[in-house]
Amino acid sequence: MKRKILIPISFLTLIPAMTFIQSCSTRPSESWTVLVYMCGSDLESDGSCATGDLDEMKRANLHDNVNLLIETGGSTRWDTPGISSDHNQYWQIKNGKLDKLQDLTTNNMADPDTLQNFISWGINTYQTDNYALVMWDHGGGCWGAEQDSITGGIMTLTQMHSAISNGLSATNIQKFNFLGFDACLMADLETLYTLSNFTNYFVTSEETEPGYGWDYTPWLNYLSLNSLGSNTENICKSIVDSYYEFYAPYMVQDARVTLSVQKSDHIDAVINSFVEWCSTLTDCKSDLKTLMTNDLNVGKFSYGDGYGFADLISLTNLIPKTDNYDPNSQEAWALRKEIDDAVVYNKYLQGSAFQNNPSTGISIYSLNGESSHSATNYVNLWSGPQYSMFSNWGQLLS
Repeated sequence: MKRKILIPISFLTLIPAMTFIQSCSTRPSESWTVLVYMCGSDLESDGSCATGDLDEMKRANLHDNVNLLIETGGSTRWDTPGISSDHNQYWQIKNGKLDKLQDLTTNNMADPDTLQNFISWGINTYQTDNYALVMWDHGGGCWGAEQDSITGGIMTLTQMHSAISNGLSATNIQKFNFLGFDACLMADLETLYTLSNFTNYFVTSEETEPGYGWDYTPWLNYLSLNSLGSNTENICKSIVDSYYEFYAPYMVQDARVTLSVQKSDHIDAVINSFVEWCSTLTDCKSDLKTLMTNDLNVGKFSYGDGYGFADLISLTNLIPKTDNYDPNSQEAWALRKEIDDAVVYNKYLQGSAFQNNPSTGISIYSLNGESSHSATNYVNLWSGPQYSMFSNWGQLLS
């Protein structure tokens, strides 16, 4: 989920997170299509958060070879004039305006067919050199994302995998330049592994995000000024930088924000090292449980919201040394190295209450005491040998 926080209106309207002195008069040599799948949910109906981000997008100085396309839906009320709560719609932001392209008969943003159709429509209609997909809404890591307020549904990771796979299969591209989640808790290893075949880079948060999410104006400006395909990693880094700068003035004792860039072609190596590391944990169940529920030095995310994720490097470091486990073992160091290689950029801000809770860019499901998100239910998420490492992790914790 996203946290709803109050930010002074003067900050939203008067102080951009990053200032771009250079104009966008020079045409970049490559074109982009950015797809934003915006499930408004209660973030829009209760807090106008989607409307705020749409306004940020409209303030961006986009080149005419940057197509910014949005699908809206999933909220019982929209503050942006023209956006319907009865059915989904396709939009394009152009010349600072939100232009409606199409009214749809669908009204369920949690339906994987809805995402699949948006992907295939956007790519086939607006063919460019580079493509990005941004998933906007509540997120729950391995438990899914895109929580539709109208239908009450949520899209699972396996459904998301199917939607993106089928959507791309109907186009002439195999993967996105980057896949971003403007949503909570989506930097878990489970999400990164499940979707790694569909993107070159991820932009995700280990922690819950504030309701306003990313700051869109500066990174869209950066993309327009630096849209060479080789600069995808730098574009992703600009998303992290603008997010960091936007929230830096508002850090209080019990606040924390995180955002990272992960390189997808390193995720398999992380998985392999994770499996090897797990093989050393057979006799560490009680120590794992203590770390996940009590130890303040472990980066723990969303415990108050009932989900529960732990920073993976923290776990490797802090399980106590015993006759059966050594935090300095070859397996532990190998996993840390692979995570460090996969996370190419990472920034986090935290209040004093979190000073000993690190965020290194990739999390993993952990125990949290909520029956709906128990280890048993976690195991039931995974079917098929390709996910055996996660079902084995859940069995280790259960």
